Amino acid sequence: MKKSLWLLSLLIITLMLVGCNSDIIISPNITVEGESVNYIGYVGSNAGPQGNNPPNIYDDVEVTVVKPSSIVNINYEEMPKNVYLMSWFNGELFEERKKLDELKINVPSDEGIYIYDLSARWNSRTAGSVVFVLEVKE
Repeated sequence: MKKSLWLLSLLIITLMLVGCNSDIIISPNITVEGESVNYIGYVGSNAGPQGNNPPNIYDDVEVTVVKPSSIVNINYEEMPKNVYLMSWFNGELFEERKKLDELKINVPSDEGIYIYDLSARWNSRTAGSVVFVLEVKE
């Protein structure tokens, strides 16, 4: 009986510890018309935007071609508290950092290269950013 009680206690403690150590998955699922959008994730300020310039790592992202006025859908496994977006058009600042109320982005109708920096924060210790590049063309 003591052995059974001891094993049950050990099992409960193990389950509690495993549950407490679950990590937040900070990588989003980004799609346009059901197709995945390529991106590179980063954590820290060195890789992020510097002033009005896009993140340096955007050169390493495989460009995703989309149609004008498409909708970009962003999904996270666990919903962040805040999501922010900055964008550049042909290398020039297009839209300053703004908070997204919906996890959707309307692609502009003008053709060209758009660079997006998407930042999400779950709590004071967990945050992450991704950079993706869209080429808008018919």
